[in-house]
Amino acid sequence: MRIPGRVWFIILILCAIAGGLGLWAGSVRVSESDVIEAGAALWQAETGGQRSACVGLPGARNSVWIEVRCRDEGASRVYRFDARGRRVEPDPGA
Repeated sequence: MRIPGRVWFIILILCAIAGGLGLWAGSVRVSESDVIEAGAALWQAETGGQRSACVGLPGARNSVWIEVRCRDEGASRVYRFDARGRRVEPDPGA
């Protein structure tokens, strides 16, 4: 059975579109500053504390890219983020 050229052309176009979308989705990068700013914004929203009370440190585990640690006189928090900028919840046993 022979596949018509029109079908091959449609398959080629769909593959090109899928490849382009894959490259575009994989190229979205989050900077360290963006992640630290997001953690500081969480701190400020949850506690009312100053954003300057937060620092970013390298993550201690493979799944954690950056830890944002915030501390003032009455409270402290650690926010963990992966390499895509998503918040990572701590392990229950950790």
